[in-house]
Amino acid sequence: MELLPSTGSTQEVEDAKCECCGMSEECTLAYISKVRHRFSGRWVCGLCAEAVAEEAGKSGRGLVAHMSVCRRFNGFGRIHPALFQADAMKGILRKLSGPGSPKSNSRREAMAEKAAPPAA
Repeated sequence: MELLPSTGSTQEVEDAKCECCGMSEECTLAYISKVRHRFSGRWVCGLCAEAVAEEAGKSGRGLVAHMSVCRRFNGFGRIHPALFQADAMKGILRKLSGPGSPKSNSRREAMAEKAAPPAA
């Protein structure tokens, strides 16, 4: 987090940089303190805070999981956005074709038909 010099007033607005995505926001010291308390000493912007809350509901590791995604995006996605999007689509397709999906069930049925002896 980057803060501009302050005179100590909680109503003074300062520029704070999100530790996930790197976006800067102007915030009061009181708000910065509240957010840092909520996220274990890290300053997280409002957009990332929502993503962290959603991820926490899914896996219980919201901040760690979201920071990992942001780190990956900032290191690769900003430089090669088309490749990052293609990789994301590949991940979606993997999830859709995972265990229990209709495609994998039909694949199992096809394998069972091949293994079964031909009917006379």
